[in-house]
Amino acid sequence: MSSLKREKKKLNALIAKHKDLQHPLVQKQSQKVDKLVVLHMRKNLEKVIV
Repeated sequence: MSSLKREKKKLNALIAKHKDLQHPLVQKQSQKVDKLVVLHMRKNLEKVIV
């Protein structure tokens, strides 16, 4: 399983547990997922360009 999918699952679990999108742990995990999404998009874009 890719790290992006794994981190998304962790994010969904934290949201379900805390029921608050502003909770610090949810915010931190959300930032992690955002960074991975950007990296994933960059890699795919590089494949298309090359």
